[in-house]
Order: sequence, then C-alpha cells, then structure tokens
Amino acid sequence: MKIVLRSNASKVTAGLDKAARKQIPFASALALTMVAKDAQQKVRQSLPSTFTIRNGWVAKGIQVKAANKRQFPMQAEVGTKDDFMARQSEGGDKTGRNGGSVAVPVGARAQQSDITRKSKWPGALLRRKKTFIIKPHAGRSKGQRLVYKREPQGLKLLYILQRKVNVKPVWRFKEQVERVAQRVYDKRFGEALAKALKTER
Repeated sequence: MKIVLRSNASKVTAGLDKAARKQIPFASALALTMVAKDAQQKVRQSLPSTFTIRNGWVAKGIQVKAANKRQFPMQAEVGTKDDFMARQSEGGDKTGRNGGSVAVPVGARAQQSDITRKSKWPGALLRRKKTFIIKPHAGRSKGQRLVYKREPQGLKLLYILQRKVNVKPVWRFKEQVERVAQRVYDKRFGEALAKALKTER
C-alpha cells in the first residue's frame, strides 16, 4: 500500500540556512516514523469496531518499520504481519494448509466471541465417538463436508469443511492510515524539524 502525502514542509524549510537544511532528511524520516506510529495506534484502537477480538495478538501484529534518512524515496511502513488480516483488508481466497480443508465454525463455539481451543478443532472432535463427517449430495457445494455431533436433542452441525473460502474485504485499513497521515503529517514534521534543529551539530 502506498500513500502520497501533500505537505507544506517546503514552505516551512524555505527560510532555513544551509547548516539547518542538512537536518531536513533526519526531520523527514523522523516525521514519517511518527506518522506511522500514529496510524498504528489508530488502527489498533479501531479493531474492536470491525472484529470480535479474543486476544491481543492481532493488535500486536500491526507493526511499524521506521523511515531511514538515507533511503530514497524515503518511507515509513505500517502494516500487519498476519496474512489472515491482510485478506480482511484486500479480500481473496483462503485455502487449507497442505491441500487440506478450511474449517468454518457453525456450532463449535457457544458464542461467537469464544476462543476455539484445540480441543474444539475438527481433528480433535472427530476422534470422539459422537462426532462424524457427512458429505452432501453432489448437487450441493462440491468438495464440501459437514462435521456433526450427536446430541440428545438431535444432530448438531459444528463445522463446514471446504476447499477454499472467499474472504470479502471488510477492514478499512488503508483508509484509516491515509486519514491519519494526511491529518497529522504537517504537525509531526514541525515537531521533528524542531527536534532536529536542537540536535544540530
């Protein structure tokens, strides 16, 4: 993802002397890194408005790579290290590992917000006598399998197993980062420049 920033930084630096101008690359890199951290904080805070968050790992996966004053074009990065979160932003097909199936939970959790522990995964459940797989008729989704459990009140559907699942983009990651960057860059550049000038040698 690339975001183009429009800034008045050139006007701010126009009156600087030659020695001070040498600090501009440092100030620019610092400002970009500060903006990326602002965006990181905003994205992390907004996660519960889009997703059911069961632990802190997703937020921790949203990370920042600082800008380097010697790099051209100069850039800072904010993104996620988790592939499944990238799909939530960009969309795409999710396939099973090593050619296996994707397990879509239906009745495996008491509540949607519950963590699906390993003891509740299809492989663990299918080792129990009351849990089994049904393959639907050919007229239904090809390659789909259903994991059921026998209960006193009847059969309960726990999982749908299928070769791939199409994930629709629901996470407005790019828009959130872009709004933060456009809003705070000039302020952050001013702060970074002031710091750079204080440390000028």
